Amino acid sequence: MNIIQYITILATFIVTLYTIKNYKAGFISYLSITAVLTIFGINNGISYPTIVLPTILSVSIVKSFLLSSKVDFNKIGLILFLYAIIITTYREGSFWTEYSDGSTFLGFFLLAVSPLIFINKRYLIIIIVLFWFILVARVSWYLVFGENVFLTVRDISERNYAVILSNTLISSNYFGIIMGMGFLLSMIYLFDPKTINKELGIKYTKLIYVLVCLVLIIEFWLMIKGLSRGALLSTLISFSALLFIRGNWKISLVTLSLTIVVWVFFQDIWQLFFLRFSEDGFSSRDSIWENIWQLKTTNGYTSILFGDGANNSWWKFGTNPGNYVSTHSSFVTILNDYGLIGFLLLITIIIKSLIHNYRNHSFIDIVRFTTLVFFIISSASSEPLSQLFNTIVFVFSCSYAKIRNSKNNLYLRQK
Repeated sequence: MNIIQYITILATFIVTLYTIKNYKAGFISYLSITAVLTIFGINNGISYPTIVLPTILSVSIVKSFLLSSKVDFNKIGLILFLYAIIITTYREGSFWTEYSDGSTFLGFFLLAVSPLIFINKRYLIIIIVLFWFILVARVSWYLVFGENVFLTVRDISERNYAVILSNTLISSNYFGIIMGMGFLLSMIYLFDPKTINKELGIKYTKLIYVLVCLVLIIEFWLMIKGLSRGALLSTLISFSALLFIRGNWKISLVTLSLTIVVWVFFQDIWQLFFLRFSEDGFSSRDSIWENIWQLKTTNGYTSILFGDGANNSWWKFGTNPGNYVSTHSSFVTILNDYGLIGFLLLITIIIKSLIHNYRNHSFIDIVRFTTLVFFIISSASSEPLSQLFNTIVFVFSCSYAKIRNSKNNLYLRQK
């Protein structure tokens, strides 16, 4: 074993100890360790997170139930989670793996237990801050180790959109989504820095404000240099939603100034975007989606209604036979894997969350509403939910349990 494997095993042991004691403390410990290890390029934090996290969280939740005889679940999320297990187990040719479908499995599990995990105000503030630190750590890693972070006209003309990181190709869509999400969370902080500082006991200073502004500018710069159209649209639309739900003339003025500066000094980037929009069209997405639909209609109504289970081999047909082809849409992936039933269950959760968080204008609700808009737009043309961290943030965005302003310590023992 190499040093990274030893580190992740140790991290897994630490997270397991905290989680068995208290599932909320365990979740915080996982995000904290991930934030630290991401600086060194270890993105998942622990070994086999899509297997370990639901297992240890389940043990801790059962322990809590035995002590208190009451555990709250998101009933729709629980149905979706159980349905995904059943359809994947039942359907021939489908199976769970550690990769993208494993992230989906963990996401459905977290949706089911979201009323337990995402509830206390101070606790949620800590989670949001840890999300931000993880994204900043990834930005730092890309800046230090990125060998081809910035794309050029030649890249566009040769249809080479991948970002090279330590000799590994990274999808420009994934790169853009990470940068766009970081920009959005940084901007949310600028809207209401006092709430975060107060809950964390941090004295507000202009230095913190300036540092966040600096990070925001870097994230926005990297996002547009990555030339992901989906990431750009997701960021602009979700930020517009933020302005709509929480208008602030100072932030609006800063945003307008930033837009003018970007337009004046980076006109070449916008020209590249216009080139992609005008020449690339759907980048073969329409052909992929058409092939998936043809395959499902050939398989019959059960495939359309119930889905074909996780990791089914639809990509062996039509486009690029025999090789995996991304659906380029998390929604299409879920619709293909879990059919109309699974898709509508997820959409129901999303709609309920949007309505609840829009009506309740607390800081937490605004963060959840804005980030969920970001994921809705990005999931239409890319697969952000194939990545573990993105899935966790998405589940947080979908949570809509009433926030408790508890004065109790975060790690109080279960009664």
